[in-house]
Amino acid sequence: LPSLSFGQLQNLNDYVLFAGNGTVPGQTCSNPASPGFAVQLSSSTTINGGTIGSYVLVKTTGSSTITGSIRSGNDVILSNSNTVGGSIAATNAGLQSGTSVSIGTNFSLAGSIDANGNISVGSGNIVGSVTHPNGTTYTGPLPGGGNILGSPSLPGLPALPSPVVFPAAGTQNISTTTTLNPGCYKKMTLSGNKTITLNGPGVYVFSSINNTGSANSFVFNFQNNPTGTFKIQVSNDIVEENTIRNADPASNVVNWTDYTDSDKQVFGTSGDWVWLDKNAGYHWIRLVYTKISGTGSVTVTFNGKGV
Repeated sequence: LPSLSFGQLQNLNDYVLFAGNGTVPGQTCSNPASPGFAVQLSSSTTINGGTIGSYVLVKTTGSSTITGSIRSGNDVILSNSNTVGGSIAATNAGLQSGTSVSIGTNFSLAGSIDANGNISVGSGNIVGSVTHPNGTTYTGPLPGGGNILGSPSLPGLPALPSPVVFPAAGTQNISTTTTLNPGCYKKMTLSGNKTITLNGPGVYVFSSINNTGSANSFVFNFQNNPTGTFKIQVSNDIVEENTIRNADPASNVVNWTDYTDSDKQVFGTSGDWVWLDKNAGYHWIRLVYTKISGTGSVTVTFNGKGV
């Protein structure tokens, strides 16, 4: 058996995108369509900061720029013209005999690759080392840190928190500029140039959010409470286009804490679809945590400038 070095379990808050394998505590689901359980990034995607992880697969289908690292419990598949600012680790927990890390041409990696399996890179530049066990192979450009046959360093992946049961949504639809107090509402459908003021820390429940148009804004009124927590709970789907949020992500004061005490998330959904458009250049403040509803599969699509 190969010699492997497994690190401690990481914190889910270290990840900007993370995919499970259908075994979230308290939930079950059927296998999703190809590529299955995975984080899959489409062409021209930029991920700024944070780690991307998956219990099964991390995959890109076109050119992508990822400033952080990639961690996979099985495989990593990257297309041509990908840039990764961190490192890559593929555990190959299923001990598959194929390629654990497969990367196309014109690849750039600032860190290292560690994999419990074969590694293939079409062309490019690897600043760090490539480490894989005896009996496996590396094919690709000469890494700056060398091609090492030995024990790869494989960090443990985080455990997924148990989803909570959201309160029932209310009966009031939200479609125009307004101020909302903590409570339960029905559908939010903003058509553009609307402002929603969340009037004080607390729980805000919606049946769905489908915001389109340009320059919709969320204003978080902390009411002079520096430790206040805003929880936005959506029982179905979230669609967000061109929305601006006026909270400081470094302040740790706009948090989602329903899953575990350590989670810091703003938006969460128990629906099957989360669609976020970044063409306005806004940024997410913390995590998006979405779970299976019924027996369907979950799709999370980030469309535009990046995350």
